[in-house]
Amino acid sequence: MQIMISNYIKIYDNIQISRSGEEDWYTSKIQGLDQKYLFVDTPYHQNIPLILESGELVNGRAFLESGKFEFQSRYLEKRYDNIPLLTLTIPHEYKRYQLRKFVRLPIMIDVYYAESRHGFDGNPMFMKATSLDLSANSLRIATRKSYDSGTSLLLKFDLTARNLSFKVSVTGRVVRVTSPDQNQTFHVAVQFTDITRQQEDLIMRFIFHKTTERKRLA
Repeated sequence: MQIMISNYIKIYDNIQISRSGEEDWYTSKIQGLDQKYLFVDTPYHQNIPLILESGELVNGRAFLESGKFEFQSRYLEKRYDNIPLLTLTIPHEYKRYQLRKFVRLPIMIDVYYAESRHGFDGNPMFMKATSLDLSANSLRIATRKSYDSGTSLLLKFDLTARNLSFKVSVTGRVVRVTSPDQNQTFHVAVQFTDITRQQEDLIMRFIFHKTTERKRLA
């Protein structure tokens, strides 16, 4: 017997909803749930709200730490509890996809890094680098300086995708260095050492959104 999806999703989880038969996904947030109903705030896609008729079928998906969930539900009615909420039926069947936790995404973004002698409170001197790829537990950057394996680095970078935007500040240690152009540039692989579960989950969501976007544009 399949475990109820309400055992995985929780209040304030992000959720995406689309009208059955359409491709556009509208982003929403779960505001309440019980054994029968799911209550979400008004879903938006590019600042346009999703307008549904009572009884209409919708598709839903959620990207959670425990995997990606896809399901079908039915819109019942709009109710008001300080804010307008859409009432959906709790799906009894769903598809769950296990996600490779440390999928590596090739991406070039600005990264600011410094050698970690006294942590972020020690007035570190940050230098600018460019990322080569990113996973939920590591980052590879291109630098002008080589570092010994085991060197501790402070890292700061911003990630933005769709409605997801956040700053990451973590400590990591150098695990590998290569030089593709005879010591002019160094590719430094850094494994995060103090990343929180929340930061890890946000990076996974970012990678998921970027991967989905690239497949759609391919």
